[in-house]
Amino acid sequence: MLKAGLVAIVAAVLAASLSLNASDWKILSASDTTCGCIGFLSPTNTPDNALALPIPPVDTHQTEINYVYTTHAVPKSVANLTLSVTGRLRYDNWPIFSAYGDPPDCDDSNARVHPFFATTTNIWDSSRNNWWYASFYDSFDLASMRAVGSGYTTTISVPMIGVNWTNLYGQRGDTVPAAWKRAATSVKMLGVTFGCGSFDGHGLAQSGGSAFFDVLSYQVQ
Repeated sequence: MLKAGLVAIVAAVLAASLSLNASDWKILSASDTTCGCIGFLSPTNTPDNALALPIPPVDTHQTEINYVYTTHAVPKSVANLTLSVTGRLRYDNWPIFSAYGDPPDCDDSNARVHPFFATTTNIWDSSRNNWWYASFYDSFDLASMRAVGSGYTTTISVPMIGVNWTNLYGQRGDTVPAAWKRAATSVKMLGVTFGCGSFDGHGLAQSGGSAFFDVLSYQVQ
């Protein structure tokens, strides 16, 4: 009985449903004037308390949304847990997603939002500290969500094991087990990144309408 109780307490400590209060999150955005800036774009909260992330319109300053993250009450260890994110796409008219300066494999058809985590609070110190969900096809596919209609909502659930995650250099966690173990037990930041093609965090903009990606739930348990 005592052992079972301890297991339950440990599970409760490890489980985390992250705050979606906009003040607990930051957006790293880029433009030709800021070259990467915190606060250039700001998250807000919707009436149903979702975290609303603006996908900016194409402009002359090449503004994009790149990384969105929180360091608030983030679980230090996520090893062998499951990360679940519920996302919703809201839009007016028919936004076409794009990115600036990336290769031809980056276009509207493969615009994605990817869950990620990091072992540093310095977003620029990304050497091998940032890890992304490794499945391109199972990340949030914005074109497919748009096709269903504004307000379409879906959930991604990812076991936190090495085979499912890749670092900045394309190394999957199961191929660098020591690095994966360090990362999965030293988490300081959780969030999502916007990108397309082979570039998970290089940013997105849109033209032809307006668009928000809302996070309705972000859990590790």
